Amino acid sequence: PILARTPEEVLTSGGVKPVLSPNLKPLEQLRRGGEAADVRRLLFIGVGCQVQALRAIEEDLGLDELYVLGTNCVDNPRDGEALQRFLKSASDTPETAVGFEFMQDNRIHVKHNDGRYERIPVFSLKEPHTCTGVIAKSCYACFDYVNALTDLTIGYMGAPWEGGKMTEHSQYCVIRNAHGREMVDLLTAAGALEVGESEPAG
Repeated sequence: PILARTPEEVLTSGGVKPVLSPNLKPLEQLRRGGEAADVRRLLFIGVGCQVQALRAIEEDLGLDELYVLGTNCVDNPRDGEALQRFLKSASDTPETAVGFEFMQDNRIHVKHNDGRYERIPVFSLKEPHTCTGVIAKSCYACFDYVNALTDLTIGYMGAPWEGGKMTEHSQYCVIRNAHGREMVDLLTAAGALEVGESEPAG
C-alpha cells in the first residue's frame, strides 16, 4: 500500500489482486514530523477489516476530511507467496496477471498486462492441492463482508451477470452518508461513473 499524492500514483494502484495488505501502515506518514504531515484531506480505500481499524483511529489522524471508499471482501491469500501459488494454479501465465476476480458466472477472471482475459471455472484449478493454506485464517470468520463503516461501498456481489470484461461490468454501490454522495456526484459529473436503476432481482 502507498500514500498516493498524485493522480499518476493513484492510477498505479489499479487492478484487483486480493491479498492481506497493511493498508493502515502508510498513515504513519501523517504523523507530526512525517513526510505527509501536511495532508489535510484523505481518501482511504480498503476492505471491511481495514476500515474497521481505520475508524477506530480516525480521530487521532487529525485530518480535516476523511473519505472512505470500500469494496466487499473475498477470501484473501495470506501473503504474496500464497497469492503466487494461487495464480500459478489458476492462470497459464501468472507472471503477466495484473488482477483477478471471482465473478458471478462462477469463474475466476484473470486480467493480464496485455489486455487479455482468462476465465477459469472456480472448480477447475490446475493444481488445487497447491492452494491448501492459501486463504488467510482470519478470513474464515469475516465479520464485515459488506464493509458497513465506509462512506461508499462498491462491489459486484448481488449485481446481475452481464457477461463481458470484469473491468466493464456493472457494480452496485451503497451510499451511506454525505461523503459517499459527494464522491458519487463528483465521479458522475466527471463522466467516470454511470449510475443506473437498481435491479431488485440481482
